[in-house]
Amino acid sequence: MIGSIGLCPALSSASGLPTTLRVAHVDLDYVYDPDPLQTRRNTDVLVRRIIDLGVNTVFLQAFADPTGDGLIRALYFPNRHLPMRADLFKPVSDRLRNEAGVVVFAWMPVLAFDLRKDLPRVRRWQPGTGTAGATDTDTDTRQYQRLSPFDADARSAIEEIYEDLSRHTLLDGLLFHDDALLGDFEDASDAALTTYKTHGFPASVRALRADARLFQRWTRLKTRTLTQFTLRLLDRAQAGQTQRVMTARNIYARPVLDPESRAWFSQDFDDYLSHYDVVAVMAMPLMEGITPQ
Repeated sequence: MIGSIGLCPALSSASGLPTTLRVAHVDLDYVYDPDPLQTRRNTDVLVRRIIDLGVNTVFLQAFADPTGDGLIRALYFPNRHLPMRADLFKPVSDRLRNEAGVVVFAWMPVLAFDLRKDLPRVRRWQPGTGTAGATDTDTDTRQYQRLSPFDADARSAIEEIYEDLSRHTLLDGLLFHDDALLGDFEDASDAALTTYKTHGFPASVRALRADARLFQRWTRLKTRTLTQFTLRLLDRAQAGQTQRVMTARNIYARPVLDPESRAWFSQDFDDYLSHYDVVAVMAMPLMEGITPQ
């Protein structure tokens, strides 16, 4: 996937990025092969294409998702929590940086890691029954299966993954994946409900949705929680680097085009512009329910 992003000169100077970003999203699942020689050949082709396309910034996937279901069960770097499909992120990023002369962002999940079963997952309040159900791909195919950002143990494990990435390779930047979202019926996990109560909210999604002002404040709390967690992940990654690590974050198009839809994702374009070097708007019409003309 290739795209261009324009930056104001002041931001470009402060971040170390070119004034205009010509960005390629690169999926390492298409580079990896069980045969190391074929992986090397695939990498040769990738580097050549990046050069030929005039790309100056690469968002390089650091996780494996060969099934495409969005639940991350393996990574492309050594770490403490998940299997390593192959030690591929570092050699590919080094070649892209050294041979193609590009800036490389590690494209990383935020919540959708398949970690220990005892860690709480994001749960969706079911309005028909008044109960919470796990939002995995079997029960809600519209969303990722995610760890709850309100649970300290889950956050700690994810932070360690980012720390391991930083210890293993040079990082120009981090791209936070679009799994960092909470829907307008989420999160109804016990950890989340406890957090709401400590912030003065009722520990009930039904009650939060029933009051318009409470609902707005609740949405803001969730949006802020996700943003603050990504910045904490940045801190953990930055600690292992000698240069400043830049940031980018994916955002769905609907929260940009329709302010009311911010509650459906707990994503806020203005908030992102204040906290990240780059905001990557995901322009995918079919996902947004827009049919081709």
